[in-house]
Amino acid sequence: MSDLHIEVHDGHGIPLVLLHGWGMHGGIWNVCVAELKKKFSVIVVDLPGFGHSHALSIDANLTSLSDPIVEKIKQPAIYLGWSLGGLVATDIAYRYPEKVLGLIQVCSTPKFLGDKDWPGMEWAQLSRFHTMLHRDYTKTIEQFILLQLYQSDGMKQRANQIKTCIFSRAQPALVALDAGLTLLEKTDQRRVLSKITCPKIALFGQLDRIVSATVSEKLHFESIVFAKASHMPFMNDTQAFCQAIKKFGTTL
Repeated sequence: MSDLHIEVHDGHGIPLVLLHGWGMHGGIWNVCVAELKKKFSVIVVDLPGFGHSHALSIDANLTSLSDPIVEKIKQPAIYLGWSLGGLVATDIAYRYPEKVLGLIQVCSTPKFLGDKDWPGMEWAQLSRFHTMLHRDYTKTIEQFILLQLYQSDGMKQRANQIKTCIFSRAQPALVALDAGLTLLEKTDQRRVLSKITCPKIALFGQLDRIVSATVSEKLHFESIVFAKASHMPFMNDTQAFCQAIKKFGTTL
């Protein structure tokens, strides 16, 4: 089996593991690694099935994403998960509490699919991405990037930068993309999240069209909402984003 791809950026302090979202890879964090290295030793992961880890097989089960990470990264660390990566980070924190010093969720939610009691995406929107993927991968990712940057400043310029980054690594296997969407559709970690005892914080973008900032009102731990950010606060306001992460690190 091919190995999980990680990049270790030796810095100062305790390890900070960065987990990307659906359809992306670890290169998405390039904008903030240099700043985060001032406080942490940063470990950037390409999730199984994505980026340079594209040859690793996954299925619609979080363990197929989480377990290779835990096997690869031996030392306890802060786990930061963005979007789909938030589900993975939460799963690791729940099943391997001895490995997680703190949990940071970025534009993530324990339940992505909305219902009458929970703000979230509509099933039709996720289903549409499933259908589009099988027709045109490149166009699907381009539209997904625009959705993530909705109404943010410099949207078109940032979208071009992100596309260049994302398409610089191998295309994820279609099965990995489908499995990731299925996880977003079916996962419900609300009870799991309530049982995690390590320090936690959740970061949201007020303009986010994928994960509503109103999820912050449902959580029973600290949250921050970036007023001018969409689904990518680390792109919209890199300095404020990194400052929030570093401040959280000082509490551990």
